[in-house]
Amino acid sequence: MNKIRFSQITDILTITLAVALAYTQPVSNWLNKQASADSAILAENILFNRAKQEHTNFFDMLQATHSKQAIGYFQQGIRKKEAGDDQGAVQDLNEAIRLNPQYAEAYSKRCGMLADMENYPKALADCNMAIQLNPQLVTAYFNRGLTYNGMGKQTAAFRDYSEAIHLNANYGYAWINRGNLRQALGDFKGAIGDYNQAIHLYADQTCLRCGYTERGKAYAQLKEYKKAIPDYTQVLKLAPNDAFLYLKRGEAHHTLKDYSQALEDYTQVLRLEPASGRAYYARAQVWTEQQDYQRAEEDYSHALQHSYEPSITYRSRARVRVYLGDKPSKVQRATSKKLLPTQPPSEQPEN
Repeated sequence: MNKIRFSQITDILTITLAVALAYTQPVSNWLNKQASADSAILAENILFNRAKQEHTNFFDMLQATHSKQAIGYFQQGIRKKEAGDDQGAVQDLNEAIRLNPQYAEAYSKRCGMLADMENYPKALADCNMAIQLNPQLVTAYFNRGLTYNGMGKQTAAFRDYSEAIHLNANYGYAWINRGNLRQALGDFKGAIGDYNQAIHLYADQTCLRCGYTERGKAYAQLKEYKKAIPDYTQVLKLAPNDAFLYLKRGEAHHTLKDYSQALEDYTQVLRLEPASGRAYYARAQVWTEQQDYQRAEEDYSHALQHSYEPSITYRSRARVRVYLGDKPSKVQRATSKKLLPTQPPSEQPEN
């Protein structure tokens, strides 16, 4: 075996080192580049997430601002409605919804306003949207009940009022409106049950007045006048200048032949509303039944001056004039005997 000289070994090591360096340098450069790329990607992700968070924060802040503004328009719309500016109120609700399209309460409130304005198709669309956004929103069912009732869809209205009561049994107005529907359908006992609930809740003075008034009318429909009178009296304590209630109580007293109380109530109506032809006619009938024909003739004449049911009132006046000694014509005698009503309340249109 030939001996390898030292110089040869040195040459071999030099060549090996050169090869190693030649290979290692590109690998090192690649690794450095890869590390830089990874750092760039990492930095890019950090910046993206930061921008995303900032965008989210900005969007949330913008949404919160819009929601706050929407509440402001909502409240302003309610104030305009209370002031009688219906169009202005609806415009404010429009703006509230534009700022916050998820504002279920705004859709519900606008539904009620549009129903009051008898714009039932748009009102119905609003209440449907409110219920879609919040199926537990009591006022949406109540306002949709108002809308259906205005459209003549009493079954649907009844269902919505019942759902409002189911969601909030303390919602007095839902009890009253359902009672009104029952009364319109002839279910007076059922109506009284609903009014009892509303009165028991004592939600507010307006609700209480409605409850007593409507229950009194339902009792009158059932000819339970002795129960109707205390209800009318209770409401008159809350609304002492309500001529309609004096009239209704007067009619109840009249039917029970409590003439002095009937005269007192009818006279109070005329103090409050001097042009009430109906009150003059009703009082004239009391005078007639008491055989005070002179006063009856005067009140019938006043009723005619205010154009109250001329065909009926002329015949009634002709009859009392006979008792006063006037000689009626053949036509007057015929119509007086044939057409003159004998029971006063039956001739008075029901409200």
